[in-house]
Amino acid sequence: VIAYKTPRESGYRYFPNFDVAWLKLKENAPTNSRPIEVLHSAKALKDIEQSNGQVLIAGFGQTSTYCAEGEPSCSGEKYEVGTLLHNFLSTAHFIHLLVIGPTPGQGSCYGDSGGSAFVNISGKWYLAGTLSGKSPLLNTSAVLDETKICESGESVYDFISPFIPWIEQTSGVKLDFHEKINSSKPSKLHLIKEETKESKEKAPGQLKSVKSSFIK
Repeated sequence: VIAYKTPRESGYRYFPNFDVAWLKLKENAPTNSRPIEVLHSAKALKDIEQSNGQVLIAGFGQTSTYCAEGEPSCSGEKYEVGTLLHNFLSTAHFIHLLVIGPTPGQGSCYGDSGGSAFVNISGKWYLAGTLSGKSPLLNTSAVLDETKICESGESVYDFISPFIPWIEQTSGVKLDFHEKINSSKPSKLHLIKEETKESKEKAPGQLKSVKSSFIK
């Protein structure tokens, strides 16, 4: 990696919101690879909520909460598992998030942060989100059990669509879209104003408390 950028330099203060970044690789991608199209429409996500077989997540993290010391197969290999979209959420404090699962035994684990969530819309797969973490505020209380947090099969992803204009502007790369089936404009990104010292004193960190309850 020779370059990367995030939309918020102090992103952890707003976690899980805005947990997105782009990377520039030192070398070209393999010639037989091609970029996957980013899903534009949040409405398409609402249409597949609670539907089996419509969501695939991928990552290189651990395969279980606890790994035997020196076990090489526990992490570092790419794994893909099917799961479901519990709901798409965009509120004042939880902005453009995909709440995934629960599908016990089929979820994200330590080291998967930043991994992809793909969705099947009308028979075509799209990139929809990047992994932020797990939270009892958005997932079930099962994620509080640190002895089997990875086995809970739950997680929270940031929806990428609202970041498309930012990605294109800051990276200088124009993303390609199939105009007939994915031509709607990117979802509007609602930004939270950076906190000032004065605002912190008046309204002590509601979003900060949200961050502390997430597990990456």
